[in-house]
Amino acid sequence: MAKEKYDSKAKEPEDAEMLGNSWSDGEDSLLREHFPFSTDDELIETMSRSINSIKGRAYRLGLKKHWSFVQKVHKQNAKKRWTSEKSKRQPGKKNYKINSSAKAGKF
Repeated sequence: MAKEKYDSKAKEPEDAEMLGNSWSDGEDSLLREHFPFSTDDELIETMSRSINSIKGRAYRLGLKKHWSFVQKVHKQNAKKRWTSEKSKRQPGKKNYKINSSAKAGKF
């Protein structure tokens, strides 16, 4: 007896109906338009759905973020990391704490 091959796409419409919030063609086209260049917060506001729902649908549609958008976000995050108060170096001051306890040098 041969095993039948499972086709996940054949089951998708039933599953969507069972969950109740199926995606319309209009929502799919809106997602295709906005997903490559929008942040998560912008997508949530535009689509009125959870970010997990949006990312899951984008994955099923084969959508990805555009490389220029990803590059811009990485640069912004790098600036945040290196300009935060904790990471600012102060000239003329040692940027580490010295343990002055007597136990510091003993092993």
